[in-house]
Amino acid sequence: MAYADSGYQSQAHTDWLSEQGIENRLIKRAYRNRPLSKEDKVFNQTHAGVRSSVERVFGVLKLHYAIGKARYLGLGRNRTRVELMCVAHNIKPGLSI
Repeated sequence: MAYADSGYQSQAHTDWLSEQGIENRLIKRAYRNRPLSKEDKVFNQTHAGVRSSVERVFGVLKLHYAIGKARYLGLGRNRTRVELMCVAHNIKPGLSI
């Protein structure tokens, strides 16, 4: 299953996901003079719970750990930095136990 923002919703993405055998859970998008149908709104609300739990983690990491920008030159150092921040984010709830 693929979950993503409405910015990724396109016919090309839908075709690629179906070719790969991946269930499409991309948020439906409204266009000018074409609002979302009742079914599309229900679809978005049904799958919003999964997206919100993932987006919340990214929001916390961007806000508190400043992962919005790369700090170092090179992929290796930046990857290590993000991995350490993710470890710290996962350990933090354990401290309250």
